[in-house]
Amino acid sequence: MKIAYIIDWNINADSGVLKKVAAKISIWESMGHEVHFCIVSCNTQNQFLPDNLHHVTVFETPGMKWLPGAGFKKYFGRTKAFHDLSAYLRNLLVDVIYFRQTRWYFPMDSLFSSIPTIMEVNSNDLSEKKLTGSKINLLISAWGNKRLIRKIRGIVAVTEELANLYQKESLKTVTISNGVIVKENVAEYQKQERPQLIFVGTPGQAWHGLEKVYEMAQKLPEFVFHIVGPSKPNDINYENIIFHGYLNASKLGELYKTIDVGIGTLSLYLKNMSEACPLKVREYLSYGIPVIVGYKDVDVDGRDFVLNIGNYEGNVTDNIEGIRSFVESFYGNRIDKSIINPLIDLNEKEKKRLTFIRDLNKSNILPKCFILNINLEFILIRTFI
Repeated sequence: MKIAYIIDWNINADSGVLKKVAAKISIWESMGHEVHFCIVSCNTQNQFLPDNLHHVTVFETPGMKWLPGAGFKKYFGRTKAFHDLSAYLRNLLVDVIYFRQTRWYFPMDSLFSSIPTIMEVNSNDLSEKKLTGSKINLLISAWGNKRLIRKIRGIVAVTEELANLYQKESLKTVTISNGVIVKENVAEYQKQERPQLIFVGTPGQAWHGLEKVYEMAQKLPEFVFHIVGPSKPNDINYENIIFHGYLNASKLGELYKTIDVGIGTLSLYLKNMSEACPLKVREYLSYGIPVIVGYKDVDVDGRDFVLNIGNYEGNVTDNIEGIRSFVESFYGNRIDKSIINPLIDLNEKEKKRLTFIRDLNKSNILPKCFILNINLEFILIRTFI
């Protein structure tokens, strides 16, 4: 198949999401598919682009300096980039589009109507917007999501909970959780004088529950906590917390050698979600590191190397002794790779994904735009785009 993989993501830092997508595409290419990785980005730094893929094209967002307000500049700049992307894909004559869920932009209407499109759903987008965006952004997203659903042909959700959000829609849907390329030969664990815990996250994402990691550190002074990503706040001065800032893959891998327990998302309830499969947790596990989480992890829930402290506000407060016992029980140990690898291996997940894409593509012989799609909106799109 000739597949276009679209992602709306600024390539200006080392990104786990970008690595995840590049790994998937690499597997698709190894299975004989022609994949065109199309990235809508702003202020792109080329050193962070994947260099192991055959077809990578960046559609840079223009500055739109003549528009008032940062929000308008961003939205209409993104719209222009998606317009350029649409023209590119029509000339390329791809069989199917696979895109990571993002907000709606005007050129998507005609593009997704004319080429069979599958949307990957990684989060409860509207609940997330309530936490991070303005009311106007939330309204645009809610309205735009309805338009997207009318244009696409299928959905790949990373959890059953997210798949159920679309159960009323007449769309083919499959659930495939996140995975990673498993590491067969992980560097030897280096036991430290005190148990070491790590949290890898992104600033500004309240559902990560970073303040709860600080609470752990305060109440468990015998452990050392490593924070990767978020910067040190002025009001946090615990001696047992080390802030590393952003680390590249090599430096993070070196740090993982010393880690006893990884910490995942702790406040997922803020997004009205109870299930997840974060990449950072799979990365911990790929190194044989047991994890503490505050949600149901769809691949490893109930395993003895996972401590689920519950998905509610007081989950850390209520489980300090359980956390202490869990860390102490794994201090100096690693998870058996033969147990964890089959649960998180990306290769097996991608075989399932490609089967879904192929089957959906075969079932869509005629593009939607040729089937009773003649209305004013369609005419305007075809005229101006």
